[in-house]
Amino acid sequence: KAAQEAANWARWTMIGTWFSGLATFGAVFMALYLANRRPKAIVKCSVSRSIFFMQDNYGTVTEKGIQIKVVNHSLHPITISSIEWEYGGDSVIASNFNDEKSHKLPSNLKHGEVARFWIPLYTGERNWLKRLAAEIRDKGKNPCKVICAVELTTGEKFKTKPDKEIIRILKQN
Repeated sequence: KAAQEAANWARWTMIGTWFSGLATFGAVFMALYLANRRPKAIVKCSVSRSIFFMQDNYGTVTEKGIQIKVVNHSLHPITISSIEWEYGGDSVIASNFNDEKSHKLPSNLKHGEVARFWIPLYTGERNWLKRLAAEIRDKGKNPCKVICAVELTTGEKFKTKPDKEIIRILKQN
C-alpha cells in the first residue's frame, strides 16, 4: 500500500510539473507578444462641404469650403503628416492647408482630440473642386472615384470617401 501511495504522489507531482511548465511557457509567450505589439491608431475621418460662419463688428460673413475632420480614437497620441486625394492607382494630389481656419500639418492629436482642415471654395477659376475635377480628368481618371487619405507619421493611412454633395459637384465640373 505504501508503494501505491508513493506512485500516486509521483504521478500527481509529474502532472503538476507539466502543468507549471505549460503555464510558464504561456506566460513567456504572452509577455513577448505584449512587449512586441505596436499600438494601433484608431482614426475616424469625414470629408464634407461646409459653411464657416464668422462674426465680426459688421455682421456675419459666411464662407463655403471643404472640411476634413479627423478624430483620434486611439489611446495614444498621433501625428497627421499629410492629407492626400487619391484617384486611381498611384495618382495622388497633396493638399496644403494655409487657411487661417485650418489646422496645420503636421498636426498632433491626443486621445479624443479633433483636427479640422479647411479648403475654401472660391468662385470661378479659383474654385478648388473645379480645379480638382479638371486635374483628375486631365489624367484620364474619373473624379467621382476620389478618396481622401489621411497619413500619419507612422505610415498608417486612413481613407474615406467625400460626402455625396462633393461627389455630385465633382461629377458636374
